[in-house]
Amino acid sequence: MRNNVRKKMSLICLLFCMILLAGVPAAAKTKVKKPKVFAKVTDVKISKKNVKAGDTLRYSFVIKAPKITAYNECKYGVDNVYLIWKSEKTPKQEIKMNIPWDKAGAKHKPNLRVKGKIKIKKRMTGGNWKLTGIYFNYQDPESDDGNNSLYLVHKKGANYKKISKNKLAVDLSETRFKVKNKKVDADKDAPVVEESSLELVTESPLKGGVFRVRVTDKSQIKSVQCVWENRTIEEGIRYRDDYEKYTMNYNKKTGYYECDIPAAVKDSVTKESMFKQLTSIKVVDAYGNQAEYYTYGQNHDKKIEASKLILYSDAEIQKQVEANPDVRYKTYILER
Repeated sequence: MRNNVRKKMSLICLLFCMILLAGVPAAAKTKVKKPKVFAKVTDVKISKKNVKAGDTLRYSFVIKAPKITAYNECKYGVDNVYLIWKSEKTPKQEIKMNIPWDKAGAKHKPNLRVKGKIKIKKRMTGGNWKLTGIYFNYQDPESDDGNNSLYLVHKKGANYKKISKNKLAVDLSETRFKVKNKKVDADKDAPVVEESSLELVTESPLKGGVFRVRVTDKSQIKSVQCVWENRTIEEGIRYRDDYEKYTMNYNKKTGYYECDIPAAVKDSVTKESMFKQLTSIKVVDAYGNQAEYYTYGQNHDKKIEASKLILYSDAEIQKQVEANPDVRYKTYILER
């Protein structure tokens, strides 16, 4: 009898608990659904599978990415797509291309028809080449880290396999073509900056000027960029955005790569005096061979002397820097 009473009491307690729990709404976690595949590549066409020096290879394909704006990296659309073509054999070479997609502020286009051509040159590595990467909103096409972007990378047999939150592996073998060049013809050397040619043409170090340099290479030079930094005497480089990057253009008349460098100015807020100096030069050829030259610092393979390439906001800071040159190399950086 007692056992029956206990069973009945247990059953009543169980039913009572169930009634109480039924009245409490569950705290459901809201998850933002993101598309598993942010982009697909279809309709790949290559004009020739075998090419030689002097030929022009034409390619086309469609990138389908209707839901790519669900990702933070592309929430305002896709400004640019970068294509990375690489040789399979050594010396390893690569060709990078920038393809515009959405205009700033415009509605995202779900599909992009990509068309282009590759001029086959004498110093391209022989053997197979293929498209190895497609980068969306890539910030720096001259590097490989893919920060702040989404990207597809080639992997044989892969069918949009997730590698990380912003990277998918896909088989891009359809883009393969073969270059019939001898290995000895391939260019594996980076362009060379002639240190003795460094020059800042200016009326006065208190004004702006034209910075120029000679760069040589066996192949076509793709880009030459220089970085200048704005400094104070007490704090060195105060903020990361005190670095200024300039693209240098080739001047056929002088044979130099040149760019305009604005005058150094006092800080608009603190009114502190500042000086501006060259910190590095980056050179890249048509095959992706590149080198970066630095004016100071450790662990750099290539260094150049540029102590005379300096601009000042006023005569007072000029006197201080010339009297104490070591202030030019402080590396402490404050964050905004």
